[in-house]
Amino acid sequence: MSSREQSTAVRRSIRERTVFVTLACISVLGVAAISFLPMGDKRLLHTNGKYHSWGHFLAFSFVAFVAGRASRTLRGRIFLFLGSLLFGLGIEVGEHLVFGSLLEWMDVLVDAAGVVGGTLLAILSAPRDPA
Repeated sequence: MSSREQSTAVRRSIRERTVFVTLACISVLGVAAISFLPMGDKRLLHTNGKYHSWGHFLAFSFVAFVAGRASRTLRGRIFLFLGSLLFGLGIEVGEHLVFGSLLEWMDVLVDAAGVVGGTLLAILSAPRDPA
């Protein structure tokens, strides 16, 4: 590979990582904001009711996917995986403390399943470094 091709590949990689870091930040803020909406607003967004678990699963899959794609190293992906798990637990504990509701362990498990799925998709879809 020529130095020009290498330079182009490096710029493309940096640009791609920047996009994924930005999406990760936006998705974390979005999940946090939606999680602490008043209960009436949550019902309108289907965060209560029959789509509740799907919402949790998809939201945390997306958070973990974009976080996993933002990192190039296994160590970074493990760190972000654990951070995403803690984020899911923190959201549920925060809702419990703010709203005084019971801690919803099923939501914690669904969040964790979403994190596992999103992380696996990030790992499987990450571009391979040429050997």
